[in-house]
Amino acid sequence: MTDSTEPRVVISVLNWNQREETIECIEALRTQTNYPNVDIVVVDNGSEDGSVTAIRQAFPEVRLIENETNRGFGPAHNQVMESRDANYYVLFNNDADPEEGWLTPLVEYAEANPDVGVQGPELRFPDGSVHSGGFFGPFGGERRIVDQGETVDVEDVDWVSGAVFFISNDVVTEVGTLDEIFAPIYFEEVDYCWRVGADGYRVVYNPNGIVTHDGSAGDESERVMFLMRKHEILFKAINYPARWLPCMAVDELRSFAGALFAPDRGDRIVQYARAYASLVREAPEIWQKRSERRRRHRTSDIE
Repeated sequence: MTDSTEPRVVISVLNWNQREETIECIEALRTQTNYPNVDIVVVDNGSEDGSVTAIRQAFPEVRLIENETNRGFGPAHNQVMESRDANYYVLFNNDADPEEGWLTPLVEYAEANPDVGVQGPELRFPDGSVHSGGFFGPFGGERRIVDQGETVDVEDVDWVSGAVFFISNDVVTEVGTLDEIFAPIYFEEVDYCWRVGADGYRVVYNPNGIVTHDGSAGDESERVMFLMRKHEILFKAINYPARWLPCMAVDELRSFAGALFAPDRGDRIVQYARAYASLVREAPEIWQKRSERRRRHRTSDIE
């Protein structure tokens, strides 16, 4: 699957006790990716279902990173990007299904536009309708999804879904990898797009690459409620300029008020309270992270 005359792309796929789903994903990537210089890396997060043996037997050419424990989304993908052995990286969910030729338009656009740091393809539901491409508006606030029929061209957006996340190695060199403060999962891709934009790179939705991914939320578990609430506030706390923080507080009051009227309000209120308590305990680390971000951006402005 490699041809050294073209920029090298490494696709990072995570697995945790989802042997069959990951094998199906790898097979789809192998058959639907017609780009000539691509390699697949699977990061196994301590699976106990025989995944490692099954994947190695089915795809001996696929590089396999074995973690002893579940390191989460960001830290596991970072293991691939830290290898620094590609021109581009694609973080690819193992429940996503690429259409034929999905990768080539992303590489071509990146090569023609070196100011692009991150791209997201068009993500479609299994019935063919579009559920996401790029997102606009205040991060964590009202979000407008690039929907079917709304746009047909590549378009600059605020952030793209982490389900299929295309990153230039130049950006990894300058901006770094995903921030592991968001481990195990949620909001690390939003944070990364913010950082990319702050360093002067573009984030774009590229509808010429198409991937099927069922992005329907379904019922939220208590863990999801907790992590989503905590990490949205965390993202705002370390990134928003000081003048936005009062609005952030108002938004949070609205979110909590909404929880009071939700059908699952009991569970939701408990998990929101857990999130707030966790953030208070981690306040020194959050303040340090915020200070680091502010210093970096001030230094960038001077340079």
